[in-house]
Amino acid sequence: MNWKLAFACSSAFIALAVLPAAASAVNDPQLTNNKAELVAVGTGDLKATQVGTTGIVSTEGTKLVECTTGTGTGTVTKNSGGTVEGEITSLVIGGTGPKAVSEPAAECTGSLGNISITPILPVCLRSTPTMNNDEMQLRGGKCSEAAKSVEFIIVSTTIGECKYSRATPLKADFTTTPEDARATIRKTPEGSGLSKAAGGILCPASVMMEGVRTLEDEAGNPLFVS
Repeated sequence: MNWKLAFACSSAFIALAVLPAAASAVNDPQLTNNKAELVAVGTGDLKATQVGTTGIVSTEGTKLVECTTGTGTGTVTKNSGGTVEGEITSLVIGGTGPKAVSEPAAECTGSLGNISITPILPVCLRSTPTMNNDEMQLRGGKCSEAAKSVEFIIVSTTIGECKYSRATPLKADFTTTPEDARATIRKTPEGSGLSKAAGGILCPASVMMEGVRTLEDEAGNPLFVS
């Protein structure tokens, strides 16, 4: 390579190196109804309905518990400034197993036997500009207070009672308009891994969550994120 060509190549490389990096997209969600109107902050206006089956898997990905129904209800607490927040105050999860009179739904099923799942409520579902694009997170406690651990209790016919906890929020990815808003839990240890907080030696030491939830209004109409 002669010196003129070498100089030209080095100059081009330097020019590229000093160009500013392209600005990354900022997560800026807005929750709208099926009329393209912003969902108002209020009471009894948010449902999170299970799509397909959901459940609990081992950290290797083996399905441990399968649930066929799940409905969460709550309140949209913020929907402005690029931040969407909703508090889930009721969450009923069920399956194809037997139903005890004292339980709100039939038990889920799987390799751990028939299982009832009781989430510790409330939980806060939120998406903010500080998160990755099209990301939602689920943390324990009210949206208006400091974040708490995500926790749930399972009671199994074969291994007894186990409690699982996660100090950091669960992470999910959501679909945007024109599709209705659906949140898919990241089935990875970083996205949805929980550790055993209490229970006997037969309780798995750690598990992951899986599943898809669609966001709806109180009448069951789909909501959208733009």
